[in-house]
Amino acid sequence: MPSFFIATTFLGQPCGSGSTHGVNPEMQARLRAADDAVQTIFNAFAPDQRLDPSTGRGNASFSQWSAITEPHECWRPNAGHHSAGAAIDINVAANPYIVTRSGLVAGGQPGDAGLVGMRNRALAVYDRAMQFMTPPAAAADVSGRQPNEPTQSVWNRFNAVSNALVNYLSCAVNSQLTEISRVAIENSDEVSDDELLAIIPEGERLSIDHALAQLEGLLSSQDFRTSHPDWLNASRAQYLRMLRDYEQVRIPMVIGSPSPSPAQTRNPARGFLNLRREIVTALCDEGLRWGACDFGISADGSSENGAMMHFDLADDGGYLEINSLLRFG
Repeated sequence: MPSFFIATTFLGQPCGSGSTHGVNPEMQARLRAADDAVQTIFNAFAPDQRLDPSTGRGNASFSQWSAITEPHECWRPNAGHHSAGAAIDINVAANPYIVTRSGLVAGGQPGDAGLVGMRNRALAVYDRAMQFMTPPAAAADVSGRQPNEPTQSVWNRFNAVSNALVNYLSCAVNSQLTEISRVAIENSDEVSDDELLAIIPEGERLSIDHALAQLEGLLSSQDFRTSHPDWLNASRAQYLRMLRDYEQVRIPMVIGSPSPSPAQTRNPARGFLNLRREIVTALCDEGLRWGACDFGISADGSSENGAMMHFDLADDGGYLEINSLLRFG
């Protein structure tokens, strides 16, 4: 481990593992301060208000309430702030890199910058999910932080879109699966209905009978019928639209290198943000950038925003990037 790396924990989980366990001293100080702030918030709740997000029940322990379930990813070689011990990725499995937008320009993971069609299709799914929740809804707001915008406001915007995806896609997709190990259809709008149903197996998707029963149940509500008049007598078509949207929005949630047809992705029916607002706010209050919204916008409107799991120092805290640990004992 480099001599200036300090082994540390954040919210009960180690920052890295083995020879890469640690961050630089400036990063450690910020993490400790944020940890203390989150603990103070938790302590102020009455026991029945300490809700476990996985069950909705009170009297949760701090670890249950904070829901940080895996070691943090910190040092990586040739990875900018990570290589200087100045970055942390939290709950990576549940907080992927997503597509974002600035005005009409799509942003996201640097490796998929050339996949403009894929990005725009994902954004269209966000918008349909928001429309499903609260028509007539505005376009999904996954833009960068606005001048002087509080972190709570940014979190609320992204969380609304994440929740909308859960509610929308779960009408057609099994939301219990955390990862999907099946080559994605590059553009699901270009395959027939029969091909779509053959490629996405039952178990990954809800059976047609089960899904249509759910959708017909929604249509039994007068409010839903009034707000979604185009759904009347079209449940099967909506089910197929949801499956196509599921396929399109999971592509950028890749596990591994970006691809127009990745072999393994996260499940977008689980959303893309499970970090508590209190945790995100505490980290940003300590001056860390949130990769979801703080990477800035280029002159052409593009950005690399969308890293839901990522927080870093705006600089490297004055420490060098270390891209190889071979020379350290």
